Amino acid sequence: MNEYMDMLAAYGVTSARPGGKLMTNTIFEKHPLKKNSAVLELGCGLGDTAKFLVDKWNVNIDAMDINKKMLQKAKVRHKREKNINWIVGDFTSYEFPQKNYDGIVAESVLSFTNVPESLKLLNQRLNNDGKLYFLEPIYLGGLLDKEIQEYKDFYGFQHLYTENEWKEVCSSKNFSTIDIVRSYDIPEIDGTDNVFPELVIDNNLNKKHIEILEKHNELTENYFAYFDFAYFVSKRQDN
Repeated sequence: MNEYMDMLAAYGVTSARPGGKLMTNTIFEKHPLKKNSAVLELGCGLGDTAKFLVDKWNVNIDAMDINKKMLQKAKVRHKREKNINWIVGDFTSYEFPQKNYDGIVAESVLSFTNVPESLKLLNQRLNNDGKLYFLEPIYLGGLLDKEIQEYKDFYGFQHLYTENEWKEVCSSKNFSTIDIVRSYDIPEIDGTDNVFPELVIDNNLNKKHIEILEKHNELTENYFAYFDFAYFVSKRQDN
């Protein structure tokens, strides 16, 4: 687990994903889940997306995160939710029960993993008509190799794909891309929860966490022009 993720857990960032709740709401308004469906969320963080999906479609959701502190805060934050099964674990090595899902949600998760292998695994976990919803950074080009490596090393990214590379890797693992919502496709962000997320902060922040946050802010400012983000909806290809 990298230091950036530990910092997010310490600060209890409720909407660490790009685009925040507005991006999530937009994609699921266009591609709603079925009522009472079985859903898996990867990298659930403090659980706000899981709660949104339960409230909206009464889904039964397995909400997974590798960070124990994140899940501890999520359980307290959403303690009244009965349809959320919280799981501490790494989905790339977790032994799932013999069940498949109608939808899999991964917001700012896949780029931290071996993407081809992750997509192969997730394809096996989806029902035939199930959908994969994933939000990821989009590399726009223009950086030197050493700058890309600095960015990867700080955040722990294994891959930084362009939009076309995302579509290609999905296709290679038997996913058809049925929609892409980009940052410029959504209304101008003007709600306060989309400007600065709610925080559930540790009582005693470690100095290291403060330094990591400052470095994150610096990289965000320096590399803003080289990255965008997009939410993909994909389905299993017919074999």
